[in-house]
Amino acid sequence: MPVVASNGTVISATEIQWPCRMYSGMYLYCTYVKGTEASVGIEFTATDDSEPTSGAFSVIQIAPTTNVVSKYAVVMNATINAVIPVEIPEGADKINAIVTFNTPAGSPGTITIFGTMKNIYA
Repeated sequence: MPVVASNGTVISATEIQWPCRMYSGMYLYCTYVKGTEASVGIEFTATDDSEPTSGAFSVIQIAPTTNVVSKYAVVMNATINAVIPVEIPEGADKINAIVTFNTPAGSPGTITIFGTMKNIYA
């Protein structure tokens, strides 16, 4: 079932959460219709039920030549239908998408999200 965000809302990770045990990849299908906001951002976190700490861990990316670490996040600033590939850490139980409408104004846009898992552990 897709999740719809609109009216400049910020959606927390617990509201868009997919079980992903035994999967190593996810494709996040997004239909974004831009409104008067500057952009919409999607950040990814993962939870592992076996970890002693509570909360979600940021999914990161490492630049191949500089080894600079940054959170894996996507920013869209125009109307688009997009498929976002997300690598899931092995052992993660849930993958979360945090959607944030940046500087929403009088007529904010909408985003519809559907996630599907891909098992690439062989």
